[in-house]
Amino acid sequence: DTYNYTIRKIDRQGRVTTLAGLGGRKGYADGRGRWARFNKPIGIAIDRADNLYVTDADYDGKPNGNCVIRKVDQRGNVTTVGGKPGLAGHKDGPVSEALFNRPAGIAVATDGSIFVADTEADLIRQISPTGVVTTLGGQYLLEKVQDGVGSDAAFFDPQSLVVLPTGVLFITDTLNNRIVVGRPLD
Repeated sequence: DTYNYTIRKIDRQGRVTTLAGLGGRKGYADGRGRWARFNKPIGIAIDRADNLYVTDADYDGKPNGNCVIRKVDQRGNVTTVGGKPGLAGHKDGPVSEALFNRPAGIAVATDGSIFVADTEADLIRQISPTGVVTTLGGQYLLEKVQDGVGSDAAFFDPQSLVVLPTGVLFITDTLNNRIVVGRPLD
């Protein structure tokens, strides 16, 4: 629930409950349920253990928003997976040091890898199951159409992506008005 700063759940009977965050209260805080704070969560994905992964970026706001990847477990416990709140940028490495620039799209592969459309950075990023962030494609803040491998590729505000069980990625390269198909290299 992006503009209500919450993660909501709809059960099979159609009942809506708030899993994490507090309606109308934006910010940044890890915690359980109503004690967690988000700043316009926009992308969501689920892993095999039913944990949610959320891009919390305040994509359309000023200044930088949270620019983080969050995890919400089934009990509503929220933790930060990577990025630093209020600090937009691009830095690969351990998740504790990694930076994102208004990530929007997120997908989780069957092996636990997390793929992120790092929208404002114009990059496709991967968080490995061991907690290392790597840039898979694009060039930081280079907005153009260009097919290629790794940094030879270019995107213009990629906003959404999906990963198939085979590892193939489908990426919406939003301001280039195209869908890109890619494969992470082994």
